[in-house]
Order: sequence, then C-alpha cells, then structure tokens
Amino acid sequence: MSPAQRSHGEATWLAENCPSCLFAFFLLFSSFKSNRTDTIQPMFLPPNKKVAEGLAKNTFNSLRGIKDWRTDDVNGDRNDLPALSKGKLQDFFYIRNLYGNIEDVFNRPVYSSPEDWIDVAIREPTSDRGYFSKLVTTRQSRRCLNLGSYNYLGFGGLNTHCTPLVRKAVMDHPITNGSPSAELGYSLPIREVEETTSKFVGKEAAVVVGMGFATNSTVIPALCGKGDLIISDALNHNSIVEGVRLSGAKVKPFKHNCPGDLELILQDAVAGKGPRYNKILVIVEGIYSMEGELCCLPDIVRVCKMYGAYIWLDEAHSIGAVGATGRGVCEELGVDPADVDIMMGTFTKSFGAAGGYIASDHETIARVRQYAAGCTDAVSMPPAVCAQILASLRVITGEDGTDIGARKLRALRENANFFRDGLEELGLEVLGEHPSPVMPVMLYQPYKIGDFSRLAFNRRLATVVVGAPATPVKYPRVRFCVSAAHSREDLADALAAISDISDELSIKFKLTPPNKWFPGSLEVIERKEHGGRVRRAAAAAAARPAALAAARSLATGRNTARFAPLHSRGTPLSDDYGDGGPPASSGPIDTYSITGITTQPKEYNVMLSSQDILALTTDPIMKEACAATIETLGLGSCSPRGFYGTFPPHMDVEQTIADFLGCQEAVLYSFGACTVSSVIPSLGHRSDVAVVDRGVGHGILGGLRLAKMDVRWYNHCDADDCARVFANLEAEDGVTSARLARPGRRRWLITEACFQGTGRVAPLPELVALKETHHARLILDESCSFGAMGATGRGLSEHFDVDAGKVDVITASLEGAGASVGGFCAGDTGVVAYQRLMGSGYVFSASLPPYLATAAAHAIRRVSAEPRLVAQAQASASALREAALSGRIPGFTTDADAGSPVVPLRLAAGSSAGNEINLLAQIASRARSRGIGVCVARVNPLVPAQHAPPVSLRVYASAAHTKTSLSKAFVVLAEEAAQVLPTHALSIGVEAARLDARVSMTAYVEAPASIRSARNSIDPGSTVLAPALEPAKSVNAASPPRSRAKCPGATLQMDGIIRLVVLDDQKVKLVVAHSTPLADDQDSSSESLLSPRIPTKKLNNRSASWSDLPAESSLQYWNVPTDESDHDILEPFRTHVASAAVSSQSGIVLKRTTSGTPLAQFDPSDQDSPRSLSVPALVVLLHWHNIFRRYILNQIDITAAMVPTMLRKVGLNPDDSGWVRYFYFVAGYLGSRGFHANLLPLLVWTCDCAFTRLVMVFYCLCVGIGCLMKGALATSMSSIRPANPSTGSLMRHRVHSWPSVAGIQASALPFLILRWRYGFEWVWNMKTPWWAVIDYSLAFAYMTVISLARMANGDSPANVQGGIVVGAILLRCLLPHVEWATNGLEASTVMSSQGYVLVGIVLACVCLYPMPLNAHGEVLYAASTCYRRMWRTFSYMLFFAAGSVWRPQSTSLPITRDGANAFLMPSALSWLSHLPLVLKNDFPVGARVVNRSAAVVNRASYFEVIKIITVKYIIGHAASQFSVWAISYVAQAFVECCLRGYVSHYKKAGGTRVGKGVFGGGRGGDVKAESEAQADVAQGTVHMRLAAITVVELAQDVTGALVCAHGVPRLFDAIGI
Repeated sequence: MSPAQRSHGEATWLAENCPSCLFAFFLLFSSFKSNRTDTIQPMFLPPNKKVAEGLAKNTFNSLRGIKDWRTDDVNGDRNDLPALSKGKLQDFFYIRNLYGNIEDVFNRPVYSSPEDWIDVAIREPTSDRGYFSKLVTTRQSRRCLNLGSYNYLGFGGLNTHCTPLVRKAVMDHPITNGSPSAELGYSLPIREVEETTSKFVGKEAAVVVGMGFATNSTVIPALCGKGDLIISDALNHNSIVEGVRLSGAKVKPFKHNCPGDLELILQDAVAGKGPRYNKILVIVEGIYSMEGELCCLPDIVRVCKMYGAYIWLDEAHSIGAVGATGRGVCEELGVDPADVDIMMGTFTKSFGAAGGYIASDHETIARVRQYAAGCTDAVSMPPAVCAQILASLRVITGEDGTDIGARKLRALRENANFFRDGLEELGLEVLGEHPSPVMPVMLYQPYKIGDFSRLAFNRRLATVVVGAPATPVKYPRVRFCVSAAHSREDLADALAAISDISDELSIKFKLTPPNKWFPGSLEVIERKEHGGRVRRAAAAAAARPAALAAARSLATGRNTARFAPLHSRGTPLSDDYGDGGPPASSGPIDTYSITGITTQPKEYNVMLSSQDILALTTDPIMKEACAATIETLGLGSCSPRGFYGTFPPHMDVEQTIADFLGCQEAVLYSFGACTVSSVIPSLGHRSDVAVVDRGVGHGILGGLRLAKMDVRWYNHCDADDCARVFANLEAEDGVTSARLARPGRRRWLITEACFQGTGRVAPLPELVALKETHHARLILDESCSFGAMGATGRGLSEHFDVDAGKVDVITASLEGAGASVGGFCAGDTGVVAYQRLMGSGYVFSASLPPYLATAAAHAIRRVSAEPRLVAQAQASASALREAALSGRIPGFTTDADAGSPVVPLRLAAGSSAGNEINLLAQIASRARSRGIGVCVARVNPLVPAQHAPPVSLRVYASAAHTKTSLSKAFVVLAEEAAQVLPTHALSIGVEAARLDARVSMTAYVEAPASIRSARNSIDPGSTVLAPALEPAKSVNAASPPRSRAKCPGATLQMDGIIRLVVLDDQKVKLVVAHSTPLADDQDSSSESLLSPRIPTKKLNNRSASWSDLPAESSLQYWNVPTDESDHDILEPFRTHVASAAVSSQSGIVLKRTTSGTPLAQFDPSDQDSPRSLSVPALVVLLHWHNIFRRYILNQIDITAAMVPTMLRKVGLNPDDSGWVRYFYFVAGYLGSRGFHANLLPLLVWTCDCAFTRLVMVFYCLCVGIGCLMKGALATSMSSIRPANPSTGSLMRHRVHSWPSVAGIQASALPFLILRWRYGFEWVWNMKTPWWAVIDYSLAFAYMTVISLARMANGDSPANVQGGIVVGAILLRCLLPHVEWATNGLEASTVMSSQGYVLVGIVLACVCLYPMPLNAHGEVLYAASTCYRRMWRTFSYMLFFAAGSVWRPQSTSLPITRDGANAFLMPSALSWLSHLPLVLKNDFPVGARVVNRSAAVVNRASYFEVIKIITVKYIIGHAASQFSVWAISYVAQAFVECCLRGYVSHYKKAGGTRVGKGVFGGGRGGDVKAESEAQADVAQGTVHMRLAAITVVELAQDVTGALVCAHGVPRLFDAIGI
C-alpha cells in the first residue's frame, strides 16, 4: 500500500500540506481518469465540482443573510475575539464548502440495537431557507442492512448469550466503580476480565482501560518517554499517533507494511551517528481499519528481534475477528505471542462491549497500572461492561459448553471472503486482503462520498463513507464491514445494489484501465511502490552485517540487554543497568507492590474516596433506567458516533446537558480522561498562546502538549499572577508592546473549576474579567464541580453567580456527579460542531455505551428535580473541611476552599517525620481494614513536579454521607493517625484544637492564649503549589481586583503577602502583612498592593498559614472608624498600621498613619477646589448643543419605532428572503465607503480633470463634517461593539448617530455631478429637458435606495433625514463656488486662497471637535471613532488636493457664462458613448481643444471604453494599494524602532525591561516600587503606542492621497493610457 493512502493515523490531508492558493489551484486542475473509453471524468480530487457548489451555496446564504451554523461563534462575535478558524483555515474551508454538502451522510442516528439490520433515523433540515440547514432527527426511520458496524461476531446488540448477564450486572453492581483502578476502582469483575484476557491472548498479565482509544493514547506515554525511539507505521491509527506525541519520545515513521524500510531505520538507530536510545519500540496494527490489510507481522518480528526492538501490536480490528479461534493476527499468521512484547486490543468490536486491554509481562503491566492515565485519572471499567466481555469470551473460547463461538468465527470468515470476492468481481478497487472483515472501496472524488451513501441508503444499505480527516481529502472511500450475523442472501442482495450504485457513479475502476494521461490510482501507485520495497529490502540486507555488529556492541559489561527494559520509562542506560537505578516497578506505595493494585476489603461502611458525589451509582431508579436501555439497545455501540454509533440516549444526554447549563449545544465524549485532552487541540493551534493554572491535571497537560501552543503558567488559583502573565503578553504583542499590528495569536485562558489535586476553587469572577479585558477565550474544566457546586449543581459559574455565557468552553467528566463515564464539551454551536469533525476523542473512538448515556442523563435530571442531593453533598464537603481544619483529625489539614466537593487531607507542616507517602499509605490501609474507604491520591508520575499537588488522602464529599457516618470516619482516621504519626505532630493537633484560618477575629480573641500561641506554630493550609522559579514579570496596571475572601479570615498570597480580612455588621477591615517591614519613608499609596478589597459572597478563599507571619511583620490596616478596642486584636502582629475608609461611595480615600487611630477624610477645604473651568461663550454653546442633542435623540426614539412597520408595509422587510435580501445587499454596498473608495479614484483616473478631483475633495469634506456631527451627538448606545485594546486603535464598526454619512453622500455627490452636467439653466429652457428629468429621477431614486438601506441597517429615519439635509446644505454652499474651487485645484501652488480656506476648515473641525463624555468622564467610544475617522479623512483630503495641484496641468472642462458645462450631452446615457474620446482627451470643447490632437467621435467603441476603464481600475488600485502597503510597512518598522528605544531608555525605571516583561527586584524586593514602575511603564507605553499607530495611519492616508491624485495619473501618462 502506498503512503499516498495515508489514513486517519496521519490525520493530514492535502489542504494541510500546501498553501491555500496552491490548494485552490489543485482543486481546479486535478487528475482525471477514464471509466469508459469515450469519456474522461474527474479522478482523485477534483472536488472542483463539490467545492464550487459549496462556494456557490455559501455565497447564496450570505446574500440571504443566513449564518453558517457550523462556525457560529456568539461569544467570539460579542467579545470581538479572533475567529475560531484562525490557524485552521483549511479545516474551516473544508467544513464550509465540502463537508457541508455531505454532512447528511454522517452522524446518522440509529433507533435499534447494532445488529445485522438496523433502523436508521431519517433527518430533515430545520429550515428551507438557503442551503446547509441544520438537520433535525425525525421519528421516522428506515430498516437497513448494517454494513458499517464493527460488530464482527454479532455479540453487539441484543442476544441470548450476553444481554441477560449484562442486565443482571447492572442490577447487582453499581453503575460505575466511582474510582480509578489505581485507587479503589479495581473490582473483582475487572480482575476476572484481565485474567481471562491474558489467558486468551497468551500473555502473562493484562490490564484493561475503559476506552479503546485511550488504551493507546494513555498507555504509550506510560512506557516511552524522552530518550526512547518509537518507530510507527505511517498508517497507524490516530490513537497511536496521539499516544506517541504525548510520550515525548523520538518518533520515526516507516513506510506502510514495509519491513525493509523498518530495518533501515533500525540500522540507523543502532549503528548510525545519531543519539543512543534507551529503548526502541515498533508499533504496528494487526488489521488497518482504513486499508483492510493485515500487517506483515512475521517479517516485522524477525527484523525487530535482530536489532533488539520491542513490538507493540494493536489488534483492535483483528482480535476475535481473524484466526482459527479468534486470537488475532498472531494466530492467523503463525506468530508466537511471546515474540510480541505488547499486545493491545479493544473490546468494542468483536466482543460488543467497550474499552481495551494491554497484555504483556507482569512488570510491564505493573508499570502501566502506575503510569497510564487510563488507570490513574479515569474511573475503571464498569461492571456491566465486564459482564459483556466475560460472556462473549466464554462463548468464543467454548467455555460455555457450546460450539457457538466456533460457528461464529467460521461464519465471519466465510462472509468476509464471499463479500470481498463479490466486490472485486464487480470491478471495484477493493483494498485489503483475505480474511479481513474490513473492505474499503476507493471513490476518489469527494463529491461521491455523499452520492454513494445516499444511493445506498435509498436501497436500504447502511454503509460507511470516509473522508477527511480520517483519510486524505483526495482518497475518500466507502468501507464495508461484514459480520457473522449476516446471512448469505442479504450479502448477495447488497452486492447487487452496490453494482447498480457503482454503475451510476462510475466507480468500477478495475474494469477500465486508467487513462494514460492521468494514471494515479492506488493500484498503479502500489506497483511503483513495489519496486521501492525491493530496493529498500536489498539495501537493508547489504547493511545488515555491520548494523548487527554495532547492535551487539550495545550490550557491554554486565548489561546483557541492548536496551533498557520495556517497563522502564526513559531510564538512562548505564553500563550496569539495574544496580544504580530505581527498581523496575517503583511507583506509588499503598500496597501496590509488584502488581500495582490496591488491596481492598469486600465492602466499606463509609466511602470517602469515591467520585460518586451524588450517590447515584447505586440508585435503584437509575439502575432500572439503565437496564431498560440494555434491553432495548444492548450494551456496546460497536461504532464511532459518525458511523452509525449515535443512539437516542446519546442525543438525549447532549440536549440535557445543553439545557442544564444554558448553552447552545453540547457534545458527548466516551471517556472522561480524554475529553479535555481532545477539546484543547481541536480548538487550539500551535500559533496560539495559552495562559494556564499550574495546578491543572493530566488531561489539560496532555491537551496542551498535543496542541503545541505557547503555554504561559500562572501560580495556582492566583488571579494576580494571571494578570501578571497577561500583562507580559500585552508587553509582547498587545497594548503595551512595541508592535503596532494586531496580535496574530489567539489567547486562551485554561483552568479547572475545582482542582482535583488540591480542592482549590478557581477565582472565576477575576478570571472572567481578565479574559474579557485581554480578549482571550476561557476553557473551564468542571469535572469536579459539575453537579456538585452551585445552588442547583450547575457548577462554578453558578457558585460565583457568574453568567455561564461568559465561559467560552465548558468541559467536564461525567464520572463524578454524572454517575457514568465519558465527558462532554458545551458552548456555542460553532465550538461544538467543529469538534464533531475534528475532536479526536469523538471522531476516532467508539461511542459511549448507550446505557451509560442514559445514566448521565438521568443523573442530570435528578439534580434538577432534587436540589437536596447537591445540598447534601455540599453539607458533606463543609463537614469534611471543618474537620480537617479544626483538629478533629490530628496531624492533618486541607487546602480545599469552602464549597469544594474535593477535600484532600494532607499532613500538616511538622507532622511528618519521614516519607509522607509511606505515612499516608499506612493510615489509609489501616482505615480500609476498619471499613473506611480511603486511599492515597494517585497522582500520575508523569505529571511534572511543578504541576503535581501535594501528597494527600483522596477524599470526596458525597450526598450519602451522614453526620454519624462522617463522625465514625473521623474517629477512625484520628485513631489510625495517632498510631502512625509521630507524637509531636499529634500534640500539635490535639492541644491547639486548630481553629479555622478563616474564623472571625472575635472568635480568635475569645480563644485561650495557649491556642493563640499554638496557632502561630501550625499550618492548616499553606501554599499548595510553589511559584515558578522565574523572575517576577510585569503586572497589568489595569488588572481586575484580586481574589477576595468569602468569609472572615486570612488569605496567603503566593508572593508571601498575607491579607487578614475581618467582617462584622458595621466594619470591614483589611490587614496586609509584608515579609519585610515597610521603611518609614516608604509610600504606601501603591494601589496594586494597598488598595482595599471588600470581601463579597461566593468568591475564592483558602486557608492561610499563621505560622508564616514574621515575628516583626509589617501590616497595613484599614477600617471604618471604630473604637480603640479593635486595634488590640492585631497588636501582636502589627508594627506599622495604616487605616482609611473603604467605601468608595462615601468619597473617603486612603491615608496612612503610623498608629492605629482611625483617620478622618481629606481636609474639607480640598472638597471646595474647582473641578472644571468654562467661559460664557462655551456655556451658551453647550446649552444649545444639549437642547439640539435632546431634540435629535427624541426624534430618533420616535422614528426608530416606525421603521419596521414602514418597511413591512412597502414590502421591504429586512428579515425577508429572496429579492429583498439582494436589494439590501446591493443598496448597502452602493452607500458604503468601500464603494466610494473604488469608484471615485477610478473617476479621477478616467476623466483626469479638475472637476472630478473636486468631487473627491467634496466627498472627503462631507465625510469629515458628517463624522464631526455624528460624534458630537453620539451617545453610549450609538456603538455597542466594544473596543479591542489589542488593536491599539478602534476596530471598524458602525456608529448609529445623527446624521447619516451615507445620507449626506446620497444627497450631495449625485446632484453635484448633475449640476455640473446641466449647469444653472431651468429645465424648461433646456434643449433636452426629458433627459434631465430622467437623470434627476435616477439621482432621487439612488438617494431613496440608500436611505432605505441605512434604515434597514439600524439607522433611524431621523438620522437618514438629517444626513440628506446636511448633504443638501453642503452642496448649496459649494455650488456658487465651483469654478473658484476648481481653479484652486488647477493652481500652480498650494499656497493659494483655496488652499488656505481648506486648511482652515480642517483645523477648525479638528481643534473644535466636541467630545461628549460619559458619567465617568471618559470620551464616548462612538465619539472617539468618529473623531478618528474625521481627522483621517481630512488628512487624505488635504494631501489629495496638494497632489492635484502638483499634477501637471490638464485642461479642465470649462463652465460657460450661462453656468452650463461646455461639454454638453443630451443625457447621462449618451455621455457614456463619448467617454472614449474623453479618455484620450480628444474631444473638442468650444474654441479650445482638450488635447494636442483632434479626433473623430465615432472611432471609439464601447469595447474600448470597457477595456480602458478595466485596465485603469486594475493598474490604478494595484499601484495604490502596493504603495500604501510599502509605506505603511516602512513607517511601522520605523516607529516600532522608536517605540522600542522609548521603552528601553526613556521609560526604564526601577530595573525595568518592558521589552521582555521582566522587572528587577523580584518578589522579595520592593513590591511597591515595582508596582509603580510597572504602572508607569504600561501607561507610558500605551500612550506612545497610540501615538505611533497614529503616525502609521497618517502615513497611509498621505500616501494613498498622493498616489491617487498624482502618482497613478503620472503612471498612466508614462504607459500611454
């Protein structure tokens, strides 16, 4: 098989390998292949047919105002964020224009169990408007023969062998185990499945994972890492590709199924000049699912054994499907399983279940249990799934006492051979070989994907068609999968139907040889590749002796192995491996020993380490619902969601989640541990930057590695540090950087809602404010908070009372409150729709078993219907946290925040005298023996140390906990801690009776003195994650408030500052303790540290360490004036005290003193100081301005309500489709700035006379004056689109205010041209009055059309009317002075009276521009926009006029004494017939001749007119745009250099280097001075950056004006047109 067949393992297609322009070119000029001797038809791609159709349909939708729902991004549009398609343009191009045409053939729901015949739902579009409408599922279905399912042996669906046992397992066991297999989730059914599987495949041991995709993606990183080499087949599955990328090992692909190429790579690895690898792992598949081929396993094993490489065999499609007894390709090809080091397989296909297995030796399996995220970070395999696997295995092996398994295997083989032979006899290009049950047939043309599936569906065939991203875009195919359940008659009928479809689509490529001009079918390429394989095999054989000698030299000294053992991950290879390194199976303790399994009793009295927060896994109602689903649909889905793996429970749970969270849509993933790791790379791009909390778990870390984004870390749950990171980003490419262009990178803010490792809660309000300020998207992982936080269980957003719509992407695992497995992602439609095609965990994995989807939907509905479940879980969390912080469990504390359902119990500081893991493991083991289900939290060893939480006991809240059960658990833990922990640790906990760090100060004062002293020596909640070892960087001066406390207490910041917050009914106090005393002369006005923070409800809080308070600490203390006794509370901790009022509403401000006495307000005399100054003239002007503004606003309010009714009455409702939409589209463009920017320069270049230049100047004058008036009368609602600070200037958007600039242009420009055309003569005195009437009627119609378009676009009739009036006034002011103005443009110098008048008008408008302010004294955003547009337009106008003066003089069209133009034509239509002469300046005018030569009128033609106009348009605009771009680039480079110099030299303060975002002094230095320096640098840089952008924009305008007025006409003179 050629590498041109690169399938879903590569997940790359043509659009990703070539620029978009080449891609588009290739679409139009692609290969062709003949299917008949007299016909040449498109081959391979050409999606030119379907792409062109898609482009046309999308254009039609755009004209009709129909949004593309697949890319709909409400949050992004509302917050002005970079598009989701940024960096993924090829993907979105494919989705919009190609996939949209064939979307109806994917994700088809199935109403029946996945057996040989299935009921496929019929879907219909939601709307008949336009194309690509969203599909909705109807209740109708069609009975189809299932040729797309992986149900090879027929165990999927309903059967007498498995279904009764599965139902019994559901009723007898919990729905899920509620814990990972590495903790307390290893059950007896799982052990039985592992033992049976290892025996079946012939290996020592096995481990199971709950998802087949995750078996590869999570286990490969557990065995390979940095320093290892992975050699992977080029066509391996995407799960293998993802696992390899996550491992960090060096990867080299070898050509598909080519042992010769594999040997060459191995020779280079062992004998080449490259690095020496710790070990080499070769990964192949048994049957390749998109090719249907069996791997060359015997040859591959032979090569690997020669060079000492390990073999990983993926038998996802071969186990149970091939081999005499169903034992896979090893049995089929005669390979001893002992020669294969790792055997991987899935239970999704032949066994009709879910999950996968890894089989190998004991030590390797133990390493997998300890290091694989599928074992440490995901709930273990559910009991019902285990029952399905065991039942099917017993039938296959004959342990049930029947020969049913043997008959099924024989039937599958016969059906596969019969169907493959039939397809080949039809002349189809079939891939693969006997006895593979997978039979791909090539289609080549992407548009035939939809055609084949639809035609097959109409013939009652359910077939799978495959395109990008599963295969390259130019190699689509249809894939048939046969089953033992198929009858021979059904398969024969299917072959007959496929033959008819193939004839209709002309895909019988084997009957007609390829066209000699366009060969390229896979058969032809395979013949070429065969020669390459022979050459590579010969080259490998020639180099083999030397390579083997080099390989033997690797085994030196006592190291008898050439490479490190397979179970060692990235262990450096020494001369004597094993003596100096750690034990091979070293890992988490807690009775893991060599097996990696935690020993457990049969049952527990109190379960503390279960993720079943709502206690629903044992709920009888939920069990009945799950059992009903199994009785209807069976257990396994046997297919991915896109390939007939979508069942009603899947759609139901997605809709339930979306409704529950208030999101547009949700998408269901089949494995919780792979949810967020699939979401992040599907949405992110390597060009993006991600700001991430250091405490995130393994899933987010894996997603970041896969996405390859630039990651910036901030300290755990520290909003201040997050603001610092964002400030650094702004310094790199944002508002405080030296770059003027808009940042090219998208920004992501990624965090967990409630951190599983620490119990901390993310400060969501502050993070939302930061992401909106810095225009980032927020990805929030709510795995622990979903269903457990908030009044109704809606997660962290409800807990903090934050609008869930402000969170862009919500992901969560359903293993907690969902009482199931899997996960989901919720958000806008575009976010979800994109993942249905590009989310690896969704596309390349079998769907979640339907009964588990039923369980998740039931759990969410129970949460909505019974809020008491959430309340009980929250009460349990409060009790657990209180017990940990109050001393009820001696020696323990917790870092969990209030409200967190995760309450990890860790050893308090000073409690441990040895290895903390050993101590916790002993306590947990002893507690389990007494009926308390608790274990040590398994932190995946692959998580880097800087992201790993402290070692602790895993404790979750649960609705099943009662006061009695928790009390019993506390007693047991306390007693066992007393037996294990040292005496000094116990005495601390008992004698102190540790009070909560957040207890009120009053309670603290009332406590005994002994408790006070003890409290200063213990640490109930110290810093969880250490700050990064990097210098402190710049802080955003305008960052949102820091994290606040929810209740009285203290907050320990990551920088060592402790804030004590005291609340009572009448005062709010804040104490800030610095690690170093404040100097007497140190100013404390730095707002970044000393601004008061008023605690509010539902905000982040955590325990602070009183032991971290220095003996001579420095405190700053604010309070509302109160009695002196309050100060005695803080006397032991205070050396310096500052106080002031906190209420901003009362006008009280902060002042510092050196005593604890409260301060009064400012001196009253300061309040009498004047805050503004004015003069009588300005007062009168402001008064009249307010009167007129109020009148205009009233008119706008009144007339705006009339627009919809008025437009509907005349049949021009903007919401209508059809010709009305086209009318508004054309009318809107005719009145836009883009239309005038294209037309007016062309008019200048075409006619090249003073009057056309006057039209351009008058246009700019009208726009400038219109912007002036719009800004003066703007309101806060005139522009609702927010400013994007990352652009450095205002974004382009519409400002709806009085007057309408489009109305000004509509009433001024046409009538100016007509007045020039007809002069000042009355109509009845003209020679051709009817033509004048027609021309003026067209002008009035144009004005009416523009007015209607503006009103439909949001302008009120008052605005449009005002624009028309203002335009008429301006025109009336100009008409008497037209000749004077044109003479000014023909003057020999710019120093003319006309030039002075023009400059004076501009200066008056710019300097006297009214600036309306809002209530905060800020200039309105709409007014700022109008002001910017005004001065840019005026700048263009001035230099255009100057360029016109500097242009070599050409005689203008004169005005006669009667006011009419001497260049007089009967009408505007006849004027066009004489335009060619005007273009050549050959038309005689009176006694004067415009050009040096005369000509005859009739020698021109309309074709010449069109040709000249077209040439001038293209050349003129190209030259103008290129000149503006070049000057803009030079100007930008120049001002950026100046700005860098300004930042580096003139704004350098306090050891600051803003260019790199690094501040001197660090965290231990002068914090206040650092903050002031940061604010000073940021403020100055913002102002200078705006000034620099202004310079660049001015350069663009000046260049554009001069090139338009002077450069382009000179160019046309030079080339003679």
